[in-house]
Amino acid sequence: MRVEKPRHPSKARRRRLTVLALLLGSGLLALPATALQEAQPAAEPAPPPKSLLPEGFDGPAASGEPAVSAPLLLPTTPAAAPEIAAVPSPGETPQTVAVDPFGLAAAADTGRSGPLTQANGGLGPAVFAGSNGRFLAGLNRRVYAPLGSRWAAITLRRALLSQSTTPYGIPTGDWIGSRAYTLMRMGEIDGAKALVDALPVDRYTPMLYRVAGQVALAAADLGGLCPIAVTGRSLFAEPLWQLAVGMCAAMQDDDITAAGIFDDLRSDPKVEPFDVRLGERVATIAGGAGRASNLNWAEAPGL
Repeated sequence: MRVEKPRHPSKARRRRLTVLALLLGSGLLALPATALQEAQPAAEPAPPPKSLLPEGFDGPAASGEPAVSAPLLLPTTPAAAPEIAAVPSPGETPQTVAVDPFGLAAAADTGRSGPLTQANGGLGPAVFAGSNGRFLAGLNRRVYAPLGSRWAAITLRRALLSQSTTPYGIPTGDWIGSRAYTLMRMGEIDGAKALVDALPVDRYTPMLYRVAGQVALAAADLGGLCPIAVTGRSLFAEPLWQLAVGMCAAMQDDDITAAGIFDDLRSDPKVEPFDVRLGERVATIAGGAGRASNLNWAEAPGL
């Protein structure tokens, strides 16, 4: 039998084996580090911080549909900055703004009129509701005072003075004038004046101008004629309004205008001489002028 002898690698082959062993050695050294990294589990991310707001407040509702963000609305005009009241300096005094009572009265609702409320014995705001205002005004003109029944007079007075809504078919000024004229003929001068004075002058109607002049005379309130004297003279040709303009001019220290008006009235045959002298006497007392007239009460036709 032939026995083969072991072959020894050649020198070149040994060199290749040595290089391969070095390469494998370097690979074996790097393999444990890579395998270790792959073997370790990935670190879990930190949980987000828990919100203190209630569920669904800061995020979309829990539903399967994706949340749609609302469009951002931009203001078209910048918001007005709040007004800051001016603070007066230590050396200045704060200015007070005067409130116009006539402006407040004109802005108020004039649908209701009358000084007597339900708490004070009035018949309520619907006492004339559903009635025709012109028809009621005609009934007022047909009331002859004094009434035969005392209870009828008390009931009518309460109805006319009640704070009530103006009935349809008549302006508020005409309705107040009709009520005040009836009260004046019944002798209720204070109630008629309170009813007339509650309405601003810029809401007066021609009828109310006429009644307001009579009510002012009946209440001996000559100063109450001054706000309506000029307009009343332009509306009516009655001597009352000429006399009222002359007396009010004297009250305003305009003696020249007052003297000229009374001189014209003295030569007017439509005006009673007693009325002219009475107006001059009032103007003298009010204005202090030296044109006093002697009054003979026997010449008065009647009061």
